[in-house]
Amino acid sequence: MGEMTRSIVRLPPVEDPETGTVYESDGERLTLTYRCDCGTQLEGTAVLYDKWTNDFRLRVIDEVAEVLREECCG
Repeated sequence: MGEMTRSIVRLPPVEDPETGTVYESDGERLTLTYRCDCGTQLEGTAVLYDKWTNDFRLRVIDEVAEVLREECCG
């Protein structure tokens, strides 16, 4: 089995270039990196929105991880 690492970083505010209005982000960026036993490294990224429940956010993380594992050394 390979090695999985993850990083969750708050999305930065976004500025509307026409009005200059700054909008706060409503989520975090998840990055999963999977080092396969065969030496290949895969990376998956998803946005985890604040309005999602913790259970749903964990399900998204699990699904991204599963895709990386399935694609490893394929």
